[in-house]
Amino acid sequence: MNVDLHPGVACARVVDVRKTLPFATRSVDMCYSSHLLEHLSASEAMAFLAEQRRVLKPQGVIRIVVPDLGELCRTFAALQPRALAGDEQASYELEYTYLELFDQATRTSPGGELYAAWLACPAEHRGFVEQRAGDEYRAAIARRENAPRGFSALLRPYAVRRAWRVVRERLIRGAGRALLGRRGAEAVREGLFRATGEIHRVMYDEARLARRLLAAGFQRPTRMTATESHLPGFAGFGLDAAEGRVRKPDSLFMEAVA
Repeated sequence: MNVDLHPGVACARVVDVRKTLPFATRSVDMCYSSHLLEHLSASEAMAFLAEQRRVLKPQGVIRIVVPDLGELCRTFAALQPRALAGDEQASYELEYTYLELFDQATRTSPGGELYAAWLACPAEHRGFVEQRAGDEYRAAIARRENAPRGFSALLRPYAVRRAWRVVRERLIRGAGRALLGRRGAEAVREGLFRATGEIHRVMYDEARLARRLLAAGFQRPTRMTATESHLPGFAGFGLDAAEGRVRKPDSLFMEAVA
């Protein structure tokens, strides 16, 4: 059962996970979320963990995938002295790591600087970026290369949604500028963007996520690989890895037991 606030596939149910999950108490074998928890505030994240504990059967498994702050910090620390010594490859990788650490928490427009870096990535650095971003980077490049042109592009659903968003933002800016001035209008626009859910509100390393799981009443928080799990046959679902390739290589994979 796939749930999403804005489903991209027909088989998903529209559910806001900040509210009650639509499952009976102790009825679920596994709860799985990928790159979701970091988009919730600290209090929303704890409420979401508690709600998953409610719906899980005894000994049911919670599996959480988030960007790995610990690994990012280790990468940053290893690259910095090489960049300072003049290593150009390390300098590029360090700058990219800055974006991984901060861009999605601080950006003020969709995609931010990280998405722009993907599209402008020089050929000699694409291996590093693909190693870091995995399927998301590959999908972004594929969308750019296969994007429709001309009138057909205007008929695509996402183009209509994007056009409406642009019109709406311009109306909001106009009204805000009239009422609050230029800086006030920009603050309103930025606030509306940050409320869309794209922003990272909390980052997690292994120790921090383990503490949150224990505080929510789970037992034995354990770091996993993309294919390991307490749930037999989990790798066969292809959620975190498929065809021998990890979908989001920059991830921390954690499980705990209800």
